[in-house]
Amino acid sequence: MNKPELPDWQVLNIKALSEIFRNRDTSYKFLWMLGILHVVKQDWCKNNVIPERLLVACMLDIAKYPLHRFRLSLGYHDQVKQTLLDLAELKDWRDLGANVLDCNITARFKDIPDFIYRRLIGFVPYRLLSPFFPRKNLKDLSDKAQHRKITALAETLFTSATPPLYRLLPEQKAIELHPLWRDYLTTHMPIVEAWVKWHWADYVGGCNPNVPAIQGKLEKPDRRRSLTKERAFWRWVIGNHGSVQCIFSGQVLGATDFVVDHYIPRDFIAHDQMWNLSPVTRRMNEEKSSMLPPNRCLTKFVHQQHVGLLAYHSKKPANYRGLMESYLSNLGVSVWNDRPPTVEDLTQAYSRVIPPLLQLARNSGFETWEIAL
Repeated sequence: MNKPELPDWQVLNIKALSEIFRNRDTSYKFLWMLGILHVVKQDWCKNNVIPERLLVACMLDIAKYPLHRFRLSLGYHDQVKQTLLDLAELKDWRDLGANVLDCNITARFKDIPDFIYRRLIGFVPYRLLSPFFPRKNLKDLSDKAQHRKITALAETLFTSATPPLYRLLPEQKAIELHPLWRDYLTTHMPIVEAWVKWHWADYVGGCNPNVPAIQGKLEKPDRRRSLTKERAFWRWVIGNHGSVQCIFSGQVLGATDFVVDHYIPRDFIAHDQMWNLSPVTRRMNEEKSSMLPPNRCLTKFVHQQHVGLLAYHSKKPANYRGLMESYLSNLGVSVWNDRPPTVEDLTQAYSRVIPPLLQLARNSGFETWEIAL
């Protein structure tokens, strides 16, 4: 995805907005700005005023999915993950610990404890505004002095011809969006949101350089895509081959008695492509969950894939090319368009791809499943 360009708007300083992520040591700026966009979209900012606690809650809600589901890192100095863990330990927030993905932190923003609020609010409201002011005004100042200066400059320039994005309201523990900037965000929301998300993905990708498909791991999808097509393929293979076995239990699968499993967990690989899918028994699928398969299962997995490809090429050659697209692009090969691969071909291809991905997943905190048969 190419970085979107921010559209110009009347007298607003779009160049300053484009530089808000110039310095980025933690996730806070990205999450803070995404929180502002979320509040504007939901029309939660009465008189353009947004409580800082609400933004902190939005920050945690946005970050919890990539942190919990995909175990992504947000950087060595970042405190968002620890903040979520601390919140889960509090008596009134035990449901967060039980299921972090389902706990609506934003709906309970007023209950966020002071120590958590202060941890995330110490720098970001000020630092995000710094590009709107000449650097010479902030040079060589201590953090506290710089924050006081930014607060004063934002207040002074709020009624000028080129106002900053917002001003700080220390007494209310809130920020106030400038009306022109709110109009800009509302009018150009899809573009601005895409621009912020591009920078967010770029930052998270930099913190997780060996993790694939970062873009698809930052937001919880509205709903998970069904595997109807993939299940139909394996139902056809089982019905036509007759002796397809579960790679984990060894049980022969019936055409209606199996589920489709992601060999490398979807929570890591973030896609549903055929080359990573395997028919298994429901019990094995439930026990494996989002864990990694044992190394010894790779040979059985490859042989099962070979059975499927060979059967499909034999009986449905006209549809074979379409099936092979995900195999060709993801296993790094350029043949097999017209003929099925041999077991040796497939073993060689999978052996180049699967072990490194499994190691990266282990490095990200995914556990290896010990099969209990």
